Amino acid sequence: MKKFTKIISLTLALILALAILPSCAKEEGTPTLVWYMRSPVADMSQQAKVEAAANAIIEPAIGAKLHFEFIDSAAWAQKKNMMISTGEEFDLIFEAGTEFVANAQKGAYLDLTPYLTDEYIPEILKRTDQFVWDAVTFGDGGVYAIPAETFYVPYTSFAFKADTVDKYGFDYKSVKTYQDLVPLLEDVKKNESGMYGLITLPELQSTKYIPTTNQSIVFDIENDKFIAEIDSPDKIAFWKTVRDFVEKGYMPKDAATKEAASEIKSGKYAVFTGQMSADKSTSRQGFRCYENDPQFGYISRNGVTNALTCISATSKHPEKALALLNLIWEDRELSNLLAFGIEGEDFEVTKNPGQDDRFVDANNGNDVKWAIWHNWLGPLWDQWDSDWNSAESLLMRKEINASAKKSPIIGFLPDTSAFETELALISSTRTEWDKQFLHGSITDFDGKYAEMKKKYEEAGLYKLVDEFNKQYEEWKK
Repeated sequence: MKKFTKIISLTLALILALAILPSCAKEEGTPTLVWYMRSPVADMSQQAKVEAAANAIIEPAIGAKLHFEFIDSAAWAQKKNMMISTGEEFDLIFEAGTEFVANAQKGAYLDLTPYLTDEYIPEILKRTDQFVWDAVTFGDGGVYAIPAETFYVPYTSFAFKADTVDKYGFDYKSVKTYQDLVPLLEDVKKNESGMYGLITLPELQSTKYIPTTNQSIVFDIENDKFIAEIDSPDKIAFWKTVRDFVEKGYMPKDAATKEAASEIKSGKYAVFTGQMSADKSTSRQGFRCYENDPQFGYISRNGVTNALTCISATSKHPEKALALLNLIWEDRELSNLLAFGIEGEDFEVTKNPGQDDRFVDANNGNDVKWAIWHNWLGPLWDQWDSDWNSAESLLMRKEINASAKKSPIIGFLPDTSAFETELALISSTRTEWDKQFLHGSITDFDGKYAEMKKKYEEAGLYKLVDEFNKQYEEWKK
């Protein structure tokens, strides 16, 4: 009886194995590439339709399918850390800034150096300048991300509530400094009940100090060395101006407790940070805006690493993942499908349907069921003329990228792996003090500044500055 039972069990196991084999073979032949991304909007319920339409293009081209895993913003950093620490298998992930640097240094992402050839990513290589690759190259010579086409240049643009400017005849185009704002701020303070000049003060772009991969350290161009940001004369002057504006009643004293974006939309403020386009500011705020000419900073590593795609070190299909990215850069229909969604459901074509220069009007508000920003996918300049970005504004940004000054340290990335304790303490100190100075809520500026500086010193900021300069001298050699 036992023998008979054993034979039946083996027979059933063989039948099940044979039944499973075809699907396994199919899965191996058509792998599904998993791409993790922060959720661009809350409702992404069109995902199945969009992926089906995209895979009708992708699968015949590269022999693989695409599946997005979206994580909401609140859980994004925690989920990403868990995936990396547990060695979860996936293929692609959106990355940016200091998180990218830290995770790449942990070995989470594949070194792409062997794949930077026309065999794997010809379209991406054709369209990407060398300085962009320099910004994602580490000290070991490894390249750990595919940088997106995006606007690399930091800028400051003041936006103005148009009806307020018109009422007081203010010359917004001439604004270059904070003091140029004062006449309008005074008029608002004296004559507009329930209204303030501004809630936050846009920080002007520095021509002397370049931000680095650590927010608390900047590069002093004139003296060719790194310094603590809190010691930068530009930063100190900015903080003092904010405090002065709060004391004069141009800004609310409790600004640190308010959510700036929703406050600005209320129309209770005359001046705020611009979008480098009056039309875009008008669309974002819901009332008519003016903007002055932007002031530009240096293209730095930070600007380039705002939008990246990394290949996981756990990916079993890195070549397919790179083929997918290259296809998205190569196929404008595909990149816009992944960005805008399904025509007639997620967007309408209101001009030149089916043509390369079509105009797209995407769903807004509660109607949005799918959206991915083009630079999260990679090829920003392929975006169709749309209510997201006009073709004119895209061309302007592309031309500014080409002509902007490049940071002299764009290829320098210090190894901070021996300073994990200091980095955590510095970050904690920044969290503790940032809002107080950025919103002008401190009363005794000199006393509080000295207290903050001492906290940073105890956290190890100046040890880290010394390490940056030590490694910089070696890098220059």
